[in-house]
Formats: sequence, structure tokens, C-alpha cells
Amino acid sequence: MIMIDVKELRIGNYVKPISNNGREGNIGTVFAINRYKVSVNDNNNPYDYHILEPILITEDILKKCNFVKQECDDTVVFYNHSMELDANFCLKVGISNIEVKYLHQLQNLFFDITGKELEVNL
Repeated sequence: MIMIDVKELRIGNYVKPISNNGREGNIGTVFAINRYKVSVNDNNNPYDYHILEPILITEDILKKCNFVKQECDDTVVFYNHSMELDANFCLKVGISNIEVKYLHQLQNLFFDITGKELEVNL
């Protein structure tokens, strides 16, 4: 199980809450954050969680975020109107690449770049 550091989260991020007995909950959105717990709206029920698991970026998740896959020869990119990720889900910034492993990271990067929330249709 991979846990998210609370410092990585913003209101509106999508996460998978893990209950005290270790059961994975439904995907929910963060609606409140404090130092020790995160409140997640899970099926319209607010819950406080100490353990959250990230949602892994996949091609399907990118489609749900309005990214389009484009293939040309050996090159694959996923793009939307504001950003582009390579086949390894890396965002090119200058001469560096930023690996985007999880949905909340993509949401945060998108907001940092555009000043707008990423549309996610889960």
C-alpha cells in the first residue's frame, strides 16, 4: 500500500481512502485538510481518514481527464489543451522531465500551470 503525505494534497484532489481495518474505500475528493487527518467525500458521505492511497495514472485515467493519446512512429504522447505527457507519463519542463505517477499530482501540476482545476470524470 502506498500512502500519500498530507502535504501533497489540495482540496478537490481525488484519492482512495483506507479505513481503520485496512479496507479500501471508494474514490473520493478531499474537502478538508488538517495536520493529522484528511476529510474525503466518499459517495456523498464525509469521512475523516488518516490513511489515503493515491490513484495511479493510467491511460484510462488520462482519458477521464480529457487527455488524447497521439501516436506517431515510435512516439506516444498524451495531451490536452494545456499540457502534454510522454508515454511514461512525464511532463517535459525545460530540459527536465517531471514524472507524474498519481492523479493528485496531475491535478496539482495542472492547477500550477493553468490556474484552473483539471476536469476529471471518474
